[in-house]
Amino acid sequence: MSGRYPMRRWLLWAPPGLLLLVAVGLFGYGRFGGTTPDEADPYRWRPPAPLVISHHAGLTDVSWCQVRPDAGEPRTFQSRHWGSGSLTVDVERAWFDGEAEVICERAKLLTSPMGPYVDLWFPAAMLALVVAAVSAPVERRLRHRQLAPAAALPAPEPAAPAPASSSEGSATLVVDAHTIRAGRGLLAGLSRPRIVIDGHEHVGGWGRTELSIQPGRHHVEVWVPGLFPRRGGRADAEVEVAAGERTEIEFRAPLWRFLAGSLGPPPQHHRGAWLTFLIVGVAAVALCAVLTWAGLTGG
Repeated sequence: MSGRYPMRRWLLWAPPGLLLLVAVGLFGYGRFGGTTPDEADPYRWRPPAPLVISHHAGLTDVSWCQVRPDAGEPRTFQSRHWGSGSLTVDVERAWFDGEAEVICERAKLLTSPMGPYVDLWFPAAMLALVVAAVSAPVERRLRHRQLAPAAALPAPEPAAPAPASSSEGSATLVVDAHTIRAGRGLLAGLSRPRIVIDGHEHVGGWGRTELSIQPGRHHVEVWVPGLFPRRGGRADAEVEVAAGERTEIEFRAPLWRFLAGSLGPPPQHHRGAWLTFLIVGVAAVALCAVLTWAGLTGG
């Protein structure tokens, strides 16, 4: 089982890594790619293909391109920048019939199919950060699950002889509850897990909650309150508790509230990792499809 988790962890970082590579590639092409046609060697613009102008003049310089149609009104497109690392991409459509000559000063023409959507490098970078923010806690939980069996768990100390009055008629149930938001402010405090034992509800906490119960077999249910669903991550289990002993079970809330949680002997795991990977993967593929469509249509 442990051999699968390193692959899952790397797969979680694949979508943000891919998006970041897309963003870097788009920015790099827009900043350093293209050509600068001049009077001696003008560029022939043949509509309906769009004219993609990449402006990145430094400091107070002005970059510009002039379009001279064979039949129609000439136009000049210019942009002033205050930093040498600036990048602005203009996508222009023909306002004339036929072809035109284009010459540029400092600006560059992006003539490859990816030119029309170079300006989307920043949204791609922001989306990479968002996907990474989603993947990071998932990866940490998978790593924790992978390392937990290998870590040497402290051996339970021999139970000291309890007084006859407490050992004969009571037992202790320990519910160890975990969530990826545990310990992170007001939201986690307002959504403390509820522990229901044989129909009797108790307000627990994130971490270890000790409850004194009667020995025997009990039906235990744990869920997290919220708006939708009202009982998020609901999980239940049958637990056998011996007189005078401490029985520990572990609850792990799912990564998505509408999924069932995990409840039982430790270690448990947070459900929903593959759903998270599917969502961020689909988002990455959708972004690439949109960028490709924008490039082919010149949008």
